[in-house]
Parts: sequence; structure tokens; C-alpha cells
Amino acid sequence: MISSVCITCVLASLVKLQPSKLRKNLSSLWKALEARYENRRWLVDRHLAEIFQLKPIPSESSSSLRDLVNVVQKNLRALSSLKLNLDTLSESMVVHIVASKLDKQTHKDFESHLTGTNLVKWQDMVDFLQNRCRILENLEQDHKPAARVGSKPIGVKQLPKVLVSTREDDSKKSGAPRSVSSLRANTGGNESESQPGPSRVELCTISEVVDLVHPTNPVSMEASGPEAFRIPSSDVKANRVSRKVQLIASTDQALLHTAVVYIRGGNGELQECRAVLDSCAMSTFMTSACVQKLRLKPFPSDVSVVGFGGTGKKIAEAVVAEVSSKSSYFVSLSEFLVTPNITTKLPLQPFKTAQWEIPEWVELADPHFNLPARVEILFGILDWDKMMLSRSYQLSDGLPTLRKTVFGWVAGGPVIERRSYPVVQALPITNEQLDDQLSRFWQLEGYGQERIYGGDEQRAEEHYTSTHYRDESGRYVLALPFKNTEFELGDSSHMAHRRFLLLEKRLAKDHNLYSEYRKFMQEYFDLGHMEKVGTFNSAEPSNEECYFIPHHAVQRPESSTTKVRVVFDASAKSNNGVSLNDLLLVGPTLQPQLVNILLAFRIHKVVATTDVSKMFRQISIREEDRRFLLILWRPRPEEELCIYRLTTVTYGTACAPYQATRTLFQIFEDEANNFPLAAQFGKKSNYVDDALFGAETVKEFL
Repeated sequence: MISSVCITCVLASLVKLQPSKLRKNLSSLWKALEARYENRRWLVDRHLAEIFQLKPIPSESSSSLRDLVNVVQKNLRALSSLKLNLDTLSESMVVHIVASKLDKQTHKDFESHLTGTNLVKWQDMVDFLQNRCRILENLEQDHKPAARVGSKPIGVKQLPKVLVSTREDDSKKSGAPRSVSSLRANTGGNESESQPGPSRVELCTISEVVDLVHPTNPVSMEASGPEAFRIPSSDVKANRVSRKVQLIASTDQALLHTAVVYIRGGNGELQECRAVLDSCAMSTFMTSACVQKLRLKPFPSDVSVVGFGGTGKKIAEAVVAEVSSKSSYFVSLSEFLVTPNITTKLPLQPFKTAQWEIPEWVELADPHFNLPARVEILFGILDWDKMMLSRSYQLSDGLPTLRKTVFGWVAGGPVIERRSYPVVQALPITNEQLDDQLSRFWQLEGYGQERIYGGDEQRAEEHYTSTHYRDESGRYVLALPFKNTEFELGDSSHMAHRRFLLLEKRLAKDHNLYSEYRKFMQEYFDLGHMEKVGTFNSAEPSNEECYFIPHHAVQRPESSTTKVRVVFDASAKSNNGVSLNDLLLVGPTLQPQLVNILLAFRIHKVVATTDVSKMFRQISIREEDRRFLLILWRPRPEEELCIYRLTTVTYGTACAPYQATRTLFQIFEDEANNFPLAAQFGKKSNYVDDALFGAETVKEFL
């Protein structure tokens, strides 16, 4: 790991050299730096030293105990990234070292917790220590004196809390209580200009200003963002009755610091990623799509991330990657917690910067900071502290401030544009939210209630109604229900090619499975459910969006008809982290509850069961949508790899169950005049492709 500080020091000593000499020395200098600091043995020694030099815990303390576990876990993860994993001996040594650092009571309880004479595993010790931390935290919380927030009559319920910001001079005019003190943020640099009067953020109830965190020394947070407004008294009364917190929408948006950074992937190549620098986050995060794009190998992690309102989320994976800059010699090794999403696209809405007088010498870290784009990385306070530099430049009143970082200049602050932005500035947990969660629970567990479609479910229903039709043979033809008409699916051909080669190796090891797989695919082709497009090696790039679906085998030995089924994985991510299923509407659940079907089935004296053969594949997909259902296949490795496109509803796509069931119900509607009895019982007796029906007599049944 090469330290950016060391590089800076060495380069500082070379700035006095002439450019020609600097260019000659730079290559040898870089090799010397790598030889000096890319020292695997030194890294291992450093991590081992931190484990062996742990400080003993003098007395029971949840914070000290948690710090002890975190230090050991951090160094073990780092050693694992250096390909040094725990074996039986090293695991026992770690357990012994940690046990010797515990306070007497915790050590005694740990020994009492053990049973038998087997060696203790490190994970078992971690589980015990984490559980003990939770117990100590609960006990410490119970013994803390309750915070007094002012006199309040007994029995009066505390009103919901919401963050409200107000101009300092407005509070003077309105006579609002000034129980919140000011905390000023300092920015360095000679180019920084005077800021306009700061806004205050106060923690309020509906009726009074209180501070529940520091009752004796209240603190406010300064905000350099746009002006917001205090809740009118008339709304206060309405909120008291409904117990519903109304959030104030701002007509301006606040710009966060975004930068384009370089991350070294698992293949050793540097790739661009878009990051946001957040000094209020304690950890650094990376999206799972970015991890897949970079081909990094995650390792297990057990971290709980707590956000606004106390809501928590467990993080199960983490990665370590090298971060570098396109505009400087900054290089750093960071640990990222892996999460599905970090935030929405930033900024919230695009805005124009043509009238901004940005100096020519300013090199922006994110040249397109004014256009909404995905955020793949969030750098927390530990990385933020070493990435932010002291220089700043104020554009003008009402515009963001430019700040110098190791990646270039970043823009942050208010953007004055008179339009309405759907910004949620606070999300307090209230009893009403708990009521909504309970209501949804009972809706799921309810019996015999008619569902009301809304949102994407209604959109899927409208899309089906407006696009389906029957061809000359009477077969139903459907369109894929995309969420949006415009999207970027990315390149999936390389991912599908890699998956197919792995599949081919697996099939080559099992001749019976390979034979069944060939039969399945040949039947798929013979029935017209897939058609050949061309060869993979001779295929030319197309400007149209398309998607290659990888496939694999699922064995069903108990089946009397199909021992092997080919499953298509439409959730596989393309090179930009998006899959076909991410873009499709799922649709509502249409089939009746299973308990209804079974109860109706048991009423009849004469019953029968049946199923629809190849139900999904009886429904065609329209011609223009088949480019999203491409697959790779060849019967034998020596043959040329070919591209096929699937022509029917494909099992593995997100919309397939809805499309199949909805088409079955459409048949009952369209053929009700020709088959009235079948149409009457069809919707009530079918569960996906299975039907259970009956009658009172054999004659009536036939």
C-alpha cells in the first residue's frame, strides 16, 4: 500500500527539478516507491502486531469490548485479502490472545459458556462477545438517568419530532425561542469569499422547540442550503389531530460533492466510478453492481449500519480496493461495505451551469456534476478527511462552493432554480408508520379479500390489455412490459459467453446430463420456441439494445416427464450492473389463494386434476422484443457457437408468471361464449398451470 503522504513528500522535493529531469526520474522513482511500500511482509507484520499488541480491558465495558472485536476482525479481514486465512493453529492463537485481554468477569463468563474439550473456533468467540456487547449496552442504557426535556404534564403524549430549518433573522422577528446554539463550519483557503447568513436546523416537536440529545447544552447544525419555512400554526393543529408529520418541500436543491475516481478491479485494470464524498458517514460503501463491474471478490462481514431515525441495515459483505485519482498521484487502499444501493441518482434534477463563472484553472473532479447519474461509491469521514484539501472557491451568492480534493475540484451547496423537487429532508418514525406496517401484514394474512391494484401492478395490467393480440393460428402474442421506454441495458454478451463456457465444462463431466440438456434444447428448437440468429464470432455490434440470457440445468429426478429443465437467468447483470429483470414490470398475482382452490376441490364428489403442458411456451413474444431474449448454444464444444433468440414467454423473466396466468384468464374471457362452463370454473380452479375441478355426478362431470 503506497501512502499518498509519502508520494507527496517525495514529489515536493522534486518540483525544483527541471521538467526534463523530472520526466527521466519519474519512472525510476515510481518503481522505488513500489519496492518500498508494496511490501507484503511488512503489511502482514503490521496487522499481526495490532493483534498481538491489543490493550487489556480493565473492567466491563460494551464500547471497549466492541472495539476489541472490531480491531481483531479488521486485521483478520486484511490478512485474508493478503491470502492468509485462519487455520487451526492460528485460530487457536487468536482466541487465546483475545481471551487474555478480556476483563475478569467476561473471561469467566466465556469459560462458563464453553462446553466440552474441543478447540474454540474464532467465530464462536465472536458470537459470544457480540452477544455480550448487546447485553452490556442494554444494562448501561437502563442505568442511565432519563433526559429531562422540560416540564410536561403526566399522561400527555409526546408529539412526533421533525427537523425544521429556519433563517436566523426570521426567528428573531417571530420571537421563536433561541434554545439552540450555533455551530459554525470553517473553510480554509484564501480564495474563499464571505458566506451569506447561515440557516439553523432545529429539532422541534409540533408545539415546542426542544433538544432531546443535549438538554443542558443544546446544539444546532448550520446549513448553507436554501431557505425553508416553519410549519404554520393552523397546520400544527391539524397535525395534532391526525398524528401525521407533513414534510416541507423545498423549491431549491442542495448539491452534494461528487467525483469520478479510479478503482483497480480484480483483473488489475483501473475503471472509472462515480463517488460521493460524505463527511457525515462513518463507513465507506460500494454498490454490489459496482463490485460486480470491477470483478472484486467480497469477503464476509458482519456490520450493522444505523441511519436516520435509528433504522438499521445489516451488511454481510465487504471488499478492499485501491483508489486513485486521474488528476494527482493519490493512491489509497480502502475497505468498502457492499450494499445494493447507496442513494438515488445525484443530483435530483439536472440544472444549467452555462452562466456560472467557473475559472479555467479549475479542474472538476466530476465534469458532469450537474446531470443526474448513479452513485456507485460513498466515501465516509475516514476517507473524506484525507481526500479533502484546504482550498475553496466561492462562485457567487446562491451558487455552490468549489472545494479542492485529491480528485480535483468538487461543487457543493445550494442550487437556486425555481422548480419543485421531491426532496425528503426528514423521515421520523411515528406510530402511523407502525400502523401502516401492521395493516400491510394483515392484508397479506387476510382471507377472501379482493386486491386493489396500484402503481406498477396497474401499469402491468394496462400494458397487457393494450398490447396483447392473437395471430392467425389463434396463439396469443405479448410484448415485454418494460418499466420505461428508454433505458441503458449495457453489454451482456461477454457475461453470457463466460457463463456458457462454464456450463459447457460442467456438462462435459456428466455425459447423461449433457445428453438430456441437448434433448431439451433440440426440442426447444424443433417446436419453434427458439430460432437461430447467427454465429457468436461473426456477429456485428448493433446500436439497438439487446440482452443475452445465460442458462443452466436444473435436475428433477423425481419427474416422470422432464428429468432436466433448462432455466434461463434473466437476473444476470450486464457490464453496467443492470439486468433484464431490473427493467421489467413484475405484474400482480392473479391466481386465487391456494386454500380457496383446495376447499372448493373437496366439495365435489367426482374430481379430476390436470395441467397445461408447456404453459409458458404456448404464448409468443412479439418480434421486436425477441432481441432481449438472446441465448448462446451449441450441441458440442467442437461446433461453432451460435446465437438463438427465444420466441415465447421465458421462464426466468420477472414477468413470465404474470403473463402466463393473465393469458390463461384472457382465454376464459375470449372463449366464454363457446365454453361457458369451462370459463365459469376456470378462474376459480387454476393455480398457475394446474387445474383442480369436479362435479356432483359422473354424468355431470363428463
